[in-house]
Amino acid sequence: MQRMLVSFDTDRIKGYVFGTDTLKEIRGASSILDRLNREGMRNIADDMKTKGVILECKTIYANGGSGLFLVDADQEEQIEAFARRVQQTYTDDTQGGASVTYVIQELPKDAPQDKEVLKGHNLEETLNLLRNRMRLHKDCPPEVITLPSHPFMRPCDSCGINYAEEVIEKKKKDRDPTDDPLKRYCASCQTKQYEDYNIKKNILPATLRYQKGTYKHPEEAIMKEELWKRIIYRLIEDGYVIPQPKVPERPPDFNIFRQFSKSKEYIGLIYADANNMGTEVEKQETLTQLQEFSLNIDSAIHRAMSAAIIEHLPVEPGNPPLFPFDILLLGGDDIVMVTDASRAMDVALTIATKFREFTNKKYSLSVGVILAPVKYPFSLLEDLAEETLKAAKKASAEARTKARANAKKTGNEQNVDDTRISFLVIAGGSVHSYKKTINLLEKGTDHKEKDEKEFHATLRPYDPAMLKQLLDAIHRANTSGMNRSKLHQMREAILKMNVTTSVSESLATLRNWQPRQRDAVVNSLYEIGMSETIRQTNQHPTIDFPRVTFPWFRDDDTDKQAYEIYRTSILDFIELYDFVYREDRHGNHAN
Repeated sequence: MQRMLVSFDTDRIKGYVFGTDTLKEIRGASSILDRLNREGMRNIADDMKTKGVILECKTIYANGGSGLFLVDADQEEQIEAFARRVQQTYTDDTQGGASVTYVIQELPKDAPQDKEVLKGHNLEETLNLLRNRMRLHKDCPPEVITLPSHPFMRPCDSCGINYAEEVIEKKKKDRDPTDDPLKRYCASCQTKQYEDYNIKKNILPATLRYQKGTYKHPEEAIMKEELWKRIIYRLIEDGYVIPQPKVPERPPDFNIFRQFSKSKEYIGLIYADANNMGTEVEKQETLTQLQEFSLNIDSAIHRAMSAAIIEHLPVEPGNPPLFPFDILLLGGDDIVMVTDASRAMDVALTIATKFREFTNKKYSLSVGVILAPVKYPFSLLEDLAEETLKAAKKASAEARTKARANAKKTGNEQNVDDTRISFLVIAGGSVHSYKKTINLLEKGTDHKEKDEKEFHATLRPYDPAMLKQLLDAIHRANTSGMNRSKLHQMREAILKMNVTTSVSESLATLRNWQPRQRDAVVNSLYEIGMSETIRQTNQHPTIDFPRVTFPWFRDDDTDKQAYEIYRTSILDFIELYDFVYREDRHGNHAN
């Protein structure tokens, strides 16, 4: 008998899911991959076991685009047949749009024969070898065969890459009747649309089933369900109010977010990904540890999403009522979702803080948020979200490095929260790049001149505590009726980036504000300046901290004592002012 580990990893997930700018196809693609991962792999294993091709198949995990199985068979070729069938199913169900890579790894000779004992046996070297072989396979993809081409072949009206085909005959019943009959789509885009339409039909029965309380299963069983069934179940279990008798629908397209908007016609794209997961996975030395780790992270990301939706995204009334959000990717250690821009920052903060809470403060998230016009091309929006997320993850890694350095000096190791959240606002005249935007807001960081000062007109990326202080300050300011022209005057003054002109012009602008407005901005700067000082110096401030020369506070970073470093949060305050939900403490809408 042969017993081996079979590992799967989905290729080009984002390329397949975000291959078009159409919301229903993005959702359909996400659902197809999620179903193939969570259900498809297990179903194939069960079918091949029933047919006697393999003897036994134990699922270690199957989520987040990956899977690991412990397979018993008479011959290695039978285990290979199982892996190839999973691979073929991916190709068939996505019409060639996505694929999966697999690796088969033998167990060490001293591995116990008993499966339960084996799950607790130390397999660190075997698992490391398995991961290295997977990286090698994914770095050497198979050669791509060129598609046929002809000037009279019509490209797909959605992706524009593959050629359009006739409607798939067996799928005609799954076609959305609201689709434009004159448009022609490739087989891959058709499959995405059919998947999305089937989900739409299943939301009502799933919601009614869960609301009756007849579906109670362990957490592990819930995580095997289809994407939107998991979402609905989790929301109902956590107390989300779904009105009766008409069950809400998902947004039909991105344009519907215009009616959710509380200020401008902007949407918020939230991209969250867990920090340092590669290192954490490598710490799991047994199959049991790996299984529990995978389930805990997957469950935490679902629960964090649910908590954020319940707190900030109630169902929007209407005919029909609508969910004011959509989940584009969910599972494993990441989430991609879209909301209206006025709630996006609060949702991102809640997801990050709840994830850390649900993992007992062992793990954390980095989050990138893009606030952009509804009509902005989604493919570009997704690229910007990735760039912003990378900046947050880089700041998170720097926080971990600094914490380790402090631990070496003091001998006191602390559990530092390395959660980081960053954002980018896309406006008409803004630079549509996170890195270039930040470069414009920083001055003097190259130190080409002897006495040059550093100016940072943004504190991005934020840690959760500082971002909460900033959002709370904006919430308070929203009730005081800030004048936008005065805010922009302040912005222009800050961008002078010096301690003469910018200070004098900022103070002149501030004197023209009403006391409540002035207090909201000044108090915000002092609160955040104090938090930043503590974070940078890792000590309690003396009585003259933070050293504020409005609109700047001086930062005493011990690594750069030769230079004066000035920072401000006011520009972030101004930039987010129009994109934070405008409601006072009593629930009244603030105009």
